Amino acid sequence: MTSLLLLTIIILFVCITLALESEEYSLEKKIGQMLLFGFRGAKAADEWVQATHKQLSEGKIGGVLFYGYNIVSPAQLKKLMAFLHQSDAKITPFFAIDQEGGSVQRMSMAKGFTNYPSAQEVADTYDLEQASVIYANLCKECKEYGFNYILAPVLDVNVEPDSPVISAIGRTYSMNPSVIAAYACTFVEEIHKQGMISCLKHFPGHGSAFGDTHKGVTDITDTWQEYELDPYIDLIEEDLADTIMSAHIFDSNVDSYYPASLSTAHIQQRLRDELKYDGIVISDDMQMGAISKHYTLEQTVIQAIKAGNDILIFSQFFKPDLLLIDQVTDIIKSAIKSGEITEARIDQSFARIMKLKSKI
Repeated sequence: MTSLLLLTIIILFVCITLALESEEYSLEKKIGQMLLFGFRGAKAADEWVQATHKQLSEGKIGGVLFYGYNIVSPAQLKKLMAFLHQSDAKITPFFAIDQEGGSVQRMSMAKGFTNYPSAQEVADTYDLEQASVIYANLCKECKEYGFNYILAPVLDVNVEPDSPVISAIGRTYSMNPSVIAAYACTFVEEIHKQGMISCLKHFPGHGSAFGDTHKGVTDITDTWQEYELDPYIDLIEEDLADTIMSAHIFDSNVDSYYPASLSTAHIQQRLRDELKYDGIVISDDMQMGAISKHYTLEQTVIQAIKAGNDILIFSQFFKPDLLLIDQVTDIIKSAIKSGEITEARIDQSFARIMKLKSKI
């Protein structure tokens, strides 16, 4: 009887555990981990902030992205972060920020934070040891305010000095891929010292682009250079590629139909198969003009996942919509039901995300 009772207890325990795991990691929660959303508002009482807190608690999103309009002052940011960190999320959320230095730093000096030099200024003015001090301070400040995911460094090569959203505003370290890799490694190492996650961007290389993907199609077919991949190769080999951001740039030599962010040829064949990267691929903002002006929301979401993106960014900067999270989730669930996306594909991304979040 004792053995039978013990066996019964074990079976019950296993059943309860499996039931809890099934609930915790339901399909909807796995999908939620693949979504990184921006939001409007800067105070806990704001409607958007309340909704975001609820979405985190319910596992509808895997993280939040902060923009300049979410940040007013150090005191305000601490209160906002404290509120969002108090959500009932079962899986650690990403608290993400674009904090590169120079023209891209959401915590700016004008709002009471520290000013940091651009990538170009860092490489032109400081050696690697000095750069490590700069990035150590930047990362400590991000960590102090509750961030755990810095969308940096930029690995774009200065191929075209007039590239409007990269070289022209100092976001690239150099025209030399080796120099870029060295400074990027320094930045990532400081991010890791604070227990945070980095993002290498913008794959396969935005430094040769004359256009602005925020506004529309940006074709690099005639300008992109093979050596733009070199910094990615170096950081992947050094095991310093936590996440890699896919760019909305179009190269007909690789894919005559889709931009890199929606392209199996770019993500699966080039990045995963050729460069041997098996980490997280995160899309650039899916609401940018290069995507939103040419594809429906349904086409965008489904193709991004089929191409190999593990996390999709919706900034809520261009077309803010409180109902967008539910719309995106429903699109993915419907695609799974129809067989256009397999649940195994969702499980693949979920496993990568869980593995990375265990390092935070």
